[in-house]
Amino acid sequence: GEILFPGKQVWSPHWYDGLTLINCRYRWWLGVDEKGLALGPWAQPAKSRGIRAVLSQRERMPSMVGEVGVPWMGAMTGQAMLSTMLALEDTAPDAVTLWNYTPEH
Repeated sequence: GEILFPGKQVWSPHWYDGLTLINCRYRWWLGVDEKGLALGPWAQPAKSRGIRAVLSQRERMPSMVGEVGVPWMGAMTGQAMLSTMLALEDTAPDAVTLWNYTPEH
């Protein structure tokens, strides 16, 4: 695509752990990316690869993760958020917008 306003645009895709989003349950041992399912110790690196994949679609502009978070509240919410934050730390985007889920919304 064409850059309409050079120097004034930011690529800002959203990213969520798809399996956690769909199942509303965090499974530390299960991940997915463009290569498919990842199990055990390969689950966390799959999340980092997923974030890198969406950020790599930018075209000559700064990037940020426009929305990231844990889309539910439950017993494993803290572990799911830690996993997401570790994946973000591993990929080092220019910026991140953290979405805070509350049941009242």
